[in-house]
Amino acid sequence: MEQIQERVQRLLEQVQSQPQNGSNSRQPEAQREYECQKCKDECVIVDWQRNVARLCECVEQKRLNRALRHSRISEEFRTKTFESFELSGRDPRIVAAWRQAKDYAERFDHMKESRQNSFGIVGAVGSGKTHLICAIANNLLHRGIGVRYFNFVTGFKEMFAKYDEGGQAVEEIRHELQTCEVLMLDDLAKGKQDRQIGQVRVSDAVYNETYAIVEYRYFNRLPILWSSELYFDLIDVLGEATASRLFEMSNISDVTYRDNEPIGSLNYRLRKFVG
Repeated sequence: MEQIQERVQRLLEQVQSQPQNGSNSRQPEAQREYECQKCKDECVIVDWQRNVARLCECVEQKRLNRALRHSRISEEFRTKTFESFELSGRDPRIVAAWRQAKDYAERFDHMKESRQNSFGIVGAVGSGKTHLICAIANNLLHRGIGVRYFNFVTGFKEMFAKYDEGGQAVEEIRHELQTCEVLMLDDLAKGKQDRQIGQVRVSDAVYNETYAIVEYRYFNRLPILWSSELYFDLIDVLGEATASRLFEMSNISDVTYRDNEPIGSLNYRLRKFVG
């Protein structure tokens, strides 16, 4: 945006320096390829005859494109919208989660600076958790709100691989996750089951980094979109301090299994195999 403002200022100065009758208006440039033929990639359209300038319509699209690239959301995930979510025949809890997610996205501008400004969806594998938080993220991105995607498993692997490059590289990733406009945490606390303790166990490094991210965003009222297969077990896996902050700041949709409910019955990918 600063580069665009600099262009605007530079071109406005050129406009102001032209004679009022426009007799020294610029000559057409040689033909070349531009992303935007209207403004020739200057982001500003100048009427040299009238000595006026305005921002080009492409500025908004370029800003959205930059936001999409920066989000780290894959092309496949960009197709996951509220409209593409299959509701027919789904469990009422999943339909309710869809409605809650859509309502959150629509009311985001009014609640983003409140204490309860985040959204989480917890529950069964294949119930559409990632799809729904992607739908929120895509909705926000197309309104010009920045979102940064981070997968709990692969994201931390990539982050810790940066330790070989020195602490500065890791600090930059941590700072980005702490300070981005909206953070999307997918598969929160996903990990291998520890048979001795009967629950998921995460490493001390992941435990500490998750706390640092959630704590910063909690105290600075920065929203988090998150999904997890766990609900209250998050307290044991991530610690009471992290989980309680996350719960307090979030609107939470619950699609976990009830007592004696058959495993797989909420999994959309198993719909052909589970009655």
